[in-house]
Amino acid sequence: EGLAGAWAARGRPERAARIRAAADRLRHATGLLLPDLDRKMYDHYIRAVEETLGESAFRAASLEGVTMPLPDIIREALSEN
Repeated sequence: EGLAGAWAARGRPERAARIRAAADRLRHATGLLLPDLDRKMYDHYIRAVEETLGESAFRAASLEGVTMPLPDIIREALSEN
């Protein structure tokens, strides 16, 4: 979630949406929950990303993030480009 927020702040909303979706997938798979304070910050930047992209593009980027292989999403999250 933190890297998704960082990419959102850098003006890369598509990347942020993909990374956010992959993080959600991992969070659900592991059963881990975000603390309430983190959830509020997370929800705030996700709303901003969705508003920037629009609903359709946000859903498309999120679907990409959910379906990307884990090594690919990690590479994207850590890439400088």
